[in-house]
Amino acid sequence: MRPPPALSHFARQHFERELGERLRQWCDSHAGDGRSPLFRPRLLPEMARPLAVAALVGGPAESIAAAVAAFALAIDGTDRMDRIGFARSLLFRAGVKAADCCWWRRRRPGDPWDSGYLRHDPAAVARLDAFLPRRATFLVAQDMAAPTLRKAVVTLRHRQGLFAHPVRLLVLGTTLAAGLEPLDIIEPPGSGT
Repeated sequence: MRPPPALSHFARQHFERELGERLRQWCDSHAGDGRSPLFRPRLLPEMARPLAVAALVGGPAESIAAAVAAFALAIDGTDRMDRIGFARSLLFRAGVKAADCCWWRRRRPGDPWDSGYLRHDPAAVARLDAFLPRRATFLVAQDMAAPTLRKAVVTLRHRQGLFAHPVRLLVLGTTLAAGLEPLDIIEPPGSGT
């Protein structure tokens, strides 16, 4: 993965907030509570959908890309750490690491997810064969070639039975290829929903 891009001037606050709410609802949908029984830490938490793949269709490309980047930075806590300063961000990170060790703890709405953009090179896609999320994970596949995207989706679907945390893959800016189904469709604000 690579980190989300820096925010651009194309981000619009209202659009960004409304799209972020839709994305958050999709991420949390059927994600389970993230906990294993206290005396059975190796038992995977119950999740109706360990992996979900969605496409964001329609809307202005620059605004969508900026809003998705803003959401990725919000869901992983980067924007929060930028606001609270260096010393408090160290404490925040320590708290996140401590929570990762507590397999019996329920995931809370404010808990950060990992987030990042999938790399397009074949070696990076091949590394998905060993991917196991360390916490709930939001991934973005932006402008990926159809065969590369299909390979990434097939690999993640093959591995989802091993996931202890939900993984959400959002597809942006590409012509949707066959073989991605089942696929959720997320419409941007102002598209008639």
